[in-house]
Amino acid sequence: QMVLKKILFSLLVLFAAALPVLAGDRAMGVNFFTPKRPEISVKQNVQFNILQDSKERSIGFSTIADFDMKELNGSLGLKLSSNIVEFTTEIVYEPTFFNLFNLGVGGIYHIYQFMEMFTEQDVLLCGYFKINLNSLFEVSFRAGCFQKRSELLKVKKNNIFYDNKINIITLLNFYPNDLWKLYFEFGTSNYFNYPLFFTGIFTFGGEFDLVKNKYSLGIDLTAKFYDMVVNNQDLSQLNVRIFGRYKI
Repeated sequence: QMVLKKILFSLLVLFAAALPVLAGDRAMGVNFFTPKRPEISVKQNVQFNILQDSKERSIGFSTIADFDMKELNGSLGLKLSSNIVEFTTEIVYEPTFFNLFNLGVGGIYHIYQFMEMFTEQDVLLCGYFKINLNSLFEVSFRAGCFQKRSELLKVKKNNIFYDNKINIITLLNFYPNDLWKLYFEFGTSNYFNYPLFFTGIFTFGGEFDLVKNKYSLGIDLTAKFYDMVVNNQDLSQLNVRIFGRYKI
């Protein structure tokens, strides 16, 4: 732990020393809130499971609504399939520093019901970091802890369990031009999935604007590995998601 703390401290010192170089001619200051009309988008997803696990057994349909005010953003999402119902909401506040990066905190609430057998509820509290190095690349990072409450609906006694876990996600966005976005995300969860900490979830995809800043279509591939600690990691889920987005 002491070695890890020294490494983290060294990285913070290096980042602070590099800020003037990274910021360049950008305004040196902190913006806590941008008073503007929020950018709102609605995303419709269809998920096809190539490799099924106990949770993802059929085609899934989901809707996610986002709002973005730069320093304040959030979302609501609902997912349905033949055997599950899921709901997720997220709120994030991250002030802008030096017109270069955002740093803040946020929370996530997720509830998942598997037929009439059991339910899970996840409450997350996380730190958020996002940096725009130039118009081509954007890197986002989220780390925090969460509590999972699981309840077996068919059992009368001793049917509620609690787990405290760690959550980490890194997202890399690449914008080759004004119409395309390519992205790669890896971490221990995704928007509708909050498994054990040592589970690894990897997503690669792209999104194309049919009408700039209005309508877009996209596709991505997600692979879920059950245990990333042991040497023989098991690929437990593989799916393809096709989606359309409408920006209001």
